[in-house]
Amino acid sequence: MKTLLTTLMLATSLPLSVAAQEGPPPGYFAGTYEMVGREPGATGKPLADWLRIETKDDHLQLKTCRRGDGRLAMNPSGREGAAPLVGNLGDWSLSCHFTNDSNNYPRLTCFAVADDSERTPGLLALWPADWERPTHAADCS
Repeated sequence: MKTLLTTLMLATSLPLSVAAQEGPPPGYFAGTYEMVGREPGATGKPLADWLRIETKDDHLQLKTCRRGDGRLAMNPSGREGAAPLVGNLGDWSLSCHFTNDSNNYPRLTCFAVADDSERTPGLLALWPADWERPTHAADCS
């Protein structure tokens, strides 16, 4: 009986654990975001930009006002602690973690690396920005 119960518990919990690793659907992240932080590298210049995220097939398409375009997708790595979203923004490699705020809007925190030898990653924070654009993004489309 104990073996049957254990097998039943494992069989019914497996689909839940697989679904939990996949994360939310890409549409959850669609929208405009304020992006602040610092660029990768030892000097790490401050960064303030406006970012739009759109869904495209199985990934997220990124378009910024000043930094360029990029993409994010769910990380195929099953490693514990690995960033759930990986991709690029211009020539930077991104690895991003996400959470949601008290209103169930996504918040992303990303490490940005310019190349594999870079020792000081950039740090980016993104949050939904559905309000009036800040002055640094006034000329963005």
